[in-house]
Amino acid sequence: MQREGAVRALAGVGTTRTWNLLVDVIAQSGRLSPAASNLGSDFIVEGQKRFWLSVSLDRFTGDIVASQLEPYEE
Repeated sequence: MQREGAVRALAGVGTTRTWNLLVDVIAQSGRLSPAASNLGSDFIVEGQKRFWLSVSLDRFTGDIVASQLEPYEE
């Protein structure tokens, strides 16, 4: 596992044609209280799931080179 981490770190240094982005996505499910007047403060969260989305974009064409979606558990 350590060897793979070192190779990934060095591979990122040599790649200048891509942008690597990490997006932290938090999806919540729930409902509004019966007397809701404001979505921000009256939303009752009943469930939550978190994901990390890794995306590599080609800087010149804007094409997606690679993407990976990983569930994140705290």
